[in-house]
This record gives sequence, C-alpha cells and structure tokens, in this order.
Amino acid sequence: MKKAQWILIGITGAFLCLLLGIFVGRNLMNSNVSVGSFENSDATITSGESNTSDSTAQTEEKDGKININTATAEQLTLLPGIGETLAQRIVDYRTDNGLFASVDDLKQVSGIGEKKLEQIKSYIKVD
Repeated sequence: MKKAQWILIGITGAFLCLLLGIFVGRNLMNSNVSVGSFENSDATITSGESNTSDSTAQTEEKDGKININTATAEQLTLLPGIGETLAQRIVDYRTDNGLFASVDDLKQVSGIGEKKLEQIKSYIKVD
C-alpha cells in the first residue's frame, strides 16, 4: 500500500473513534443515575437529579444501600444481577405480601435464591 492510503485509513479510523466517543458521551449525559463500583462494600448509589423525592431519600441514605421496602423497580436494577424482570418481581411481591421484614425475605421472590441474595446482600437493607 502507498503512504497516502495508510494516511487515509488512519484518518478514517480516527474519525470513527471520534463518532463513537460522541455517541457514548451523549448517552452518558442523558443518564440520570450514576452508580459507584459494586466491587467494594462501600458502594454508593446517587441520583443525578438535583431535587430528590422523599421515596428516593428514604431508599438511598448515608450508607448507600438500597432499601428494598421503598425502592422502585428502576432503583433495584442498579443491584448486580438484578434485571428489569426480577426487579419488577420484587416490587410485585412487596405489593402483594407487604414489606420485607428482613433482607433474607427476598428469597421468597421467584428467581432469588441463596446465591443471588449473597451477591446483593451488602447493597440492600430494610427499615
């Protein structure tokens, strides 16, 4: 290949990287929620909105844990291994059966076993 062709390939690659960066940046800017790392037990979950509702304040307190008795399905999806379907099951179970007395009561929800509970236990609480 000629030098000019390599330069053109390089410019094209740089342009594609720039477009990808713009796309990813715009998607991150539109996100209202940021999540701390779930790899340590001091993970925090904060809302990107400046004025939080009462339920959000009750769900996300100083310890950064999610209160499973007040959390919305969207907030529950922030937990590792909890997708939209399982989060909705948790909310539905809570609606049908009342508040959770302990974190271990989550095992009553279809799809949450001992292994899943251990995965999220350090990020949740009940009040």
